[in-house]
Amino acid sequence: MHYFVSDLHLFSARSNAAQYEDAFNERAATGSTFVLGGDIFDFDWSTFPSPEATTNAAIDWLHRFVTAHPDCQFHYLLGNHDCLPAFVNRLDELSASLSNLAWEPFYLRIGDVLMLHGDVANRHMDAAGLIAARATKNEPRCRPAYHHQLYSLAVKARLHKAISVAINPKRLVARRILSYLESVGHGVESGITDVYFGHTHVPMRQYCYQGVLFHNGGAAMPGLKFQILEVNLSK
Repeated sequence: MHYFVSDLHLFSARSNAAQYEDAFNERAATGSTFVLGGDIFDFDWSTFPSPEATTNAAIDWLHRFVTAHPDCQFHYLLGNHDCLPAFVNRLDELSASLSNLAWEPFYLRIGDVLMLHGDVANRHMDAAGLIAARATKNEPRCRPAYHHQLYSLAVKARLHKAISVAINPKRLVARRILSYLESVGHGVESGITDVYFGHTHVPMRQYCYQGVLFHNGGAAMPGLKFQILEVNLSK
């Protein structure tokens, strides 16, 4: 079996990913492929005192998870909240030391299935546009305590859900993602049948656009739906 998860936002006060860790381990124990699709860790909203502390915690979490399941192949895709260069350097070192861990900066294609984080859905982007957008994440913002408090209030009021749904209509998201994929040589004509992505926090299952099926598992945050997606790689 093959699985895809994204948007755990670990180390953010808004994440409830810890309640799904048993399920992650159950899938990895029996699965052959497990894709971590970006924003697994949240450097922008981390509750740790420094980026270095967040990086250490992220690498420790990954090391424990991957080494606990040596028969499963893990792939880590970067997202917009975990593309910090310092973390990427440590991730590169970790993947070099673990035979069952690999990472990709932008997307992973296996057969006719393509997986990516999905931040290309923010606006019309090509490859250069995504690189430029992520370059702004070279250093995480040092947020004052009241920012975290305001965000927590927004979550309690379910504003994060309403905003995500409003700004991420399915057709627009699918169109922008497919436009990006076409710019990097993985469009409809390349034969892709399914796209698995995250970022928008809005669940999507088998949404068809231009003959391609789009899938999103939501986000591990209170008030939002979240699921581990089973990926069909037999096509």
